[in-house]
Amino acid sequence: MSRGRRVALASGGQALAVLLLSPYLVMLFTALKPAAELRATPPRLLPVTWQWSNFLAVLRDDAFQSWLWVSLVVAAISTALVILAAVPAAYYTARHRFRGRAAFLFLVLVTQMFSPTAIIAPMTVASSPSQSTGRSSRPSVRSAWLRIPK
Repeated sequence: MSRGRRVALASGGQALAVLLLSPYLVMLFTALKPAAELRATPPRLLPVTWQWSNFLAVLRDDAFQSWLWVSLVVAAISTALVILAAVPAAYYTARHRFRGRAAFLFLVLVTQMFSPTAIIAPMTVASSPSQSTGRSSRPSVRSAWLRIPK
C-alpha cells in the first residue's frame, strides 16, 4: 500500500472517529458546565469554568444511587440468566448434529443482527392506543414488557 493511500485512510478514519465521538464530547462538555452557562446566549461549546463537581453531585444523589443499584442488579441477574440458558444450548449445538441445526444457527445469527430498537419500535406501535377508541388493544405488551411511559 502506498504512503499516500495510508495517509488518506488514516485521515479518513480519524475524521470518522471525530464525527462519531462528537455527540459524546458535547455531552461531556455540557455536563462540565455550571448551571448558569447552560442557558447562556449565544451558547458555547466549551465551558468557561470547568465544574467537575457536577459528577460528584450526581453520584452523591440518593435517587441516582438507588437507580444505579437497581440497574446493576437487573443487569447482573439478566446476565446470569442468559449465561445459564445459553451455555448448555451452545454446548449441545457445538457437540451434536441434529436436523435443523443450520437453520437454528442462522436464526441465532439473524436475531443478533437486529437492533433492539428495530424490534421494540413495532411492538410500541402495536400497543399504542387505536385511532377510533383511544384505548390500547394490547395493554399488557406496553405495561408488562416494554415499560414505556405514555
